[in-house]
Amino acid sequence: MTSVHAPGTTTLDVYELACLAGGPRRVAEAAVVALAESGRLRVLVPSGELQVVAHRPRHPVEAAVLHAVAGRGHRSLETVAWRLRSDERVVGLVAGLSARGLLVQRPVSRWRPGRSLTTAGRRELRAVRRSLPVDLVAGGTSALLVALRGPAAMPDVEERAALFHPPRSRAPRRVLAWGRPGDGQGRTPGAVYFAGGGSSWDLGGGVGDGGCGDGGGGC
Repeated sequence: MTSVHAPGTTTLDVYELACLAGGPRRVAEAAVVALAESGRLRVLVPSGELQVVAHRPRHPVEAAVLHAVAGRGHRSLETVAWRLRSDERVVGLVAGLSARGLLVQRPVSRWRPGRSLTTAGRRELRAVRRSLPVDLVAGGTSALLVALRGPAAMPDVEERAALFHPPRSRAPRRVLAWGRPGDGQGRTPGAVYFAGGGSSWDLGGGVGDGGCGDGGGGC
């Protein structure tokens, strides 16, 4: 599997890092950003619904997202995130991180499994945040920034609002194209914006570096 790597930091790919930083929800967010900014998905404005433009995944998680969207023609990010929670590709990603000793899955209740990062997982996440590696899966997009910091790290304000905060409106749809559809070439991300937010993980109140997924209060 293609991975994000840099000497002395990590061999995890962008979606594994997203899982450590914010759980399966963050995995879905990062994948949708990668696909949209590279022109393989388009977003309908103002509804925020997704359409497949080119079914060319570069990673099993991206294949899962494209499959979830293509199944009904239009899907929202919320629906895609919900479907990916039980998708075998995301379940396998979580299991792989657990097997590597980076997170622990523990039963919290019959309905809500709990997951928390290990010391090794928190250390891995801190190292990557200090020195961003080259993203060999979703390069040319802001997917790695979103994976590590959440939706607020997406640099384009209009695109971020359309995807993550679509208004409840019955206005006619228009297409917001990011990059050139089908050519796989997204925009180079610019400035990064950070804001507080919640996590998909049950972290158990560990002490981290202020980031989501390693015991901090925001991402």
